[in-house]
Amino acid sequence: MAQFPDIAQPILLNFGIAGHGQQALGSCFLADKVTDADTQRHFYPQFSFHTPCRTLPLTTLSRADADYTDDNLRDMEASAFYEIAVKFSSSELIHCLKVVSDNAESTIENINEGAVAAWVQARLASIDNVISALVKLRGAMPVIESELYRQLLGQFHFTATNAVKLRALLNRWQVLNRDGTFHLSETNTGNARELLVWLERQLEEKRFYL
Repeated sequence: MAQFPDIAQPILLNFGIAGHGQQALGSCFLADKVTDADTQRHFYPQFSFHTPCRTLPLTTLSRADADYTDDNLRDMEASAFYEIAVKFSSSELIHCLKVVSDNAESTIENINEGAVAAWVQARLASIDNVISALVKLRGAMPVIESELYRQLLGQFHFTATNAVKLRALLNRWQVLNRDGTFHLSETNTGNARELLVWLERQLEEKRFYL
């Protein structure tokens, strides 16, 4: 996001390998739920397109292990990726695509570079299909630049990166709050950084039900 600060609602795709108890090596899945094993925080990617492969829940571990006790995919990065990504874009455009690299019959000790390269090569079409679907979806999504957004840009000094972050946070705010606005006096903030922290805190505390 620091390299491309001017892109509104960017497409953010985490692609990599993951373990699973029963799924075949080289099989490919999109994550429909991402859970951080340490904090038990959950993230829910939204599928507003036809998925080119099956979906499964994904658990992110801080340490690799071969304890395949549930039906979740297992990796070591997705929850951290998603936690940061959702600050900059819409959950419809943020996804985790995983190729199974280990299972109960062939554990993590058997993973090698050649096998991973072959599995990835075999799934290039799935990667391309996901990216194409997300590009099409992003093209259909309006970029919201509200009066509040313009007001805040004029009142505080935002870096280019933080201006993108502000837009993403205000988009989420407008979805979760009926009136879509707030008064600056409510925030008790004196600069751009403090305002972003306040918005993030408010959104974290806001409960959303489908």
